[in-house]
Amino acid sequence: MPSARIEIIGNPSSKYDAAGLTGIINIKLKKNKLFGTNGNYTFGSGYGRYPKVSSALSLNHRNKNINVFGDGYIGYSNSFNKLTYNSIIVNNTTTTYQDRDNYWHPKTVWNSFKIGADYNLSKKTVIGVLIKGNGEHEKSITDNNTFFRDANGKVFNSIFTKKNYDEKTNNISYNVNLKTEIDSAGSELLFDADYVTFKRTAADDDYNHFYDANGNSYRDPYIFRNASPADINIRSAKLDLTKWINKNLKIETGAKYSSVENNNYLQVDSLSGDKWMTDNGRTNTFIYKERIAAGYFNFTKEWKKISLQMGLRFENTDYSGNSITLHQVHDSSYSNLFPSAFFTYHQNDKNTWNISYSRRINRPSYQSLNPFITFIDPYTQFEGNPNLKPSFSQSVEVKHSYADFLFTTLSYSYTKAQSTNVILQDKQTGKVNNITANVGNSSYLALDITTSLQPYSWWSMDNNVSFNTGNSNSTYPGYEFDQNFFGMDLSTSHSFTLPKKIKLQTSAYYGTPSRSGIARVRSYYGVSAGLQKSLWNNKASFKINFNNIIGPSAYRARYVSDNLNIKWINQWEGRRVNISFNYKFGNNNVKASRQHNSASQDEKNRVNL
Repeated sequence: MPSARIEIIGNPSSKYDAAGLTGIINIKLKKNKLFGTNGNYTFGSGYGRYPKVSSALSLNHRNKNINVFGDGYIGYSNSFNKLTYNSIIVNNTTTTYQDRDNYWHPKTVWNSFKIGADYNLSKKTVIGVLIKGNGEHEKSITDNNTFFRDANGKVFNSIFTKKNYDEKTNNISYNVNLKTEIDSAGSELLFDADYVTFKRTAADDDYNHFYDANGNSYRDPYIFRNASPADINIRSAKLDLTKWINKNLKIETGAKYSSVENNNYLQVDSLSGDKWMTDNGRTNTFIYKERIAAGYFNFTKEWKKISLQMGLRFENTDYSGNSITLHQVHDSSYSNLFPSAFFTYHQNDKNTWNISYSRRINRPSYQSLNPFITFIDPYTQFEGNPNLKPSFSQSVEVKHSYADFLFTTLSYSYTKAQSTNVILQDKQTGKVNNITANVGNSSYLALDITTSLQPYSWWSMDNNVSFNTGNSNSTYPGYEFDQNFFGMDLSTSHSFTLPKKIKLQTSAYYGTPSRSGIARVRSYYGVSAGLQKSLWNNKASFKINFNNIIGPSAYRARYVSDNLNIKWINQWEGRRVNISFNYKFGNNNVKASRQHNSASQDEKNRVNL
């Protein structure tokens, strides 16, 4: 079988996009000359509170000059999300309670495909084309009940809200790429270009009914409907050159350009009597355009036990957000430098040290810049923020590995202009507005320790403990805080090889209570287990997994400040059983399709339609 080298890069070098606060995975497949056809079929099904089912097929064919590959996937999911959002409002000497129970029940059908080909123009040059797409159709019903209580806990008003939602989304990406080796030392030139489209059609009908303490309607229902289509077009291209000066010195340089246009439309109509009337206060058109130009330079020098890599990336960003209906334009341009440095010391056969530094940027998702407003009920809304800016972080990591057994990482990061969900509550009206905003700075220090053990030939385990501490602050008016935090996370996973080609796998995790801004987050934990049976000379396998056998499957927190006292519980369908069947056919020794980093990957990561 073809072997591969998997690199987990915690602080990516200047070669990679400066966006993102987490590491990347780089997969490098080794070459071989085995030709033929192979494939893989998977069927899966699961059940928690509701059923799910999926099926996937992948094919790969390779001969001397061409590799053709593709896959397809289709699935159905019936799920839920339950939000408890309870507020205590103190206005002078008056205390009132708002208790909300929100139950979202989506039923979703989705599909995806990929088809591509690589053609060897020569022994050193390969050109590739790739088309990928996916689609999703969601129909959901959301029931929200809001109860207003006085200081004695007696209900004096209530609102019952129902939303019927129908959404279709699809995206398709076209890619062309070229790789050529420019000498026998491994130097290469890479070109990659993408054109990507995302489209969404969405409509919902919202019904709000108002009742007094006796359950009698005290005002006419508020009924409205939204139509919110959107489309995003991404164009991106990059060129990367790797040149080995000698066997111990390598330089890398390259450039990238991306262009994004995001068009959003919102049509809101309210029912007045038996006629639909346009709500001009909420109907809007928002167009966001962004262009990023980047260039980088890296060098890597290796000695007998030491390697050093240093790099610098430059990025220039131009963007504009135009709320056409509201006659509001937000535009800006900024340029930044992103240095990086990596130092590795192979002390001996058992000890390796790594030290790295990088500066990164975290740009907002495109939809978070959209100023449109969505409602849970007439007293609770979520709003986009066209003034949202990117945040910048600087990170340092020190890693040590001992004999492929003990892995230790000490990391520190400092983030400027961090963004978070800001909750603003009007004490007089009781209305709550949620908006994502840049609030302040944060620092984060973490110690991560992992051990990989094999007590017996039939038993292996990975254990991890992580300690983290730091500070987060906000100067946002009405949402100020300066909060220190500390937390600890524990996890353990075990694999047992049993007779008759059966494997038993178990995992467990626990996180201590912690602070996140003004939120006091409760502990989280879970235990899962699974069985796997190999069949037909390892060509097939059957798995059954029991996810979150023990654990809350929920985010549980209380937001407390001078202006807020909110109980927030977000529960999802974490406890479920999944079964899957996998069958591999054809020549399993055929080399897998070529892996490469798409030019538009960072831009696609910011789409959350």
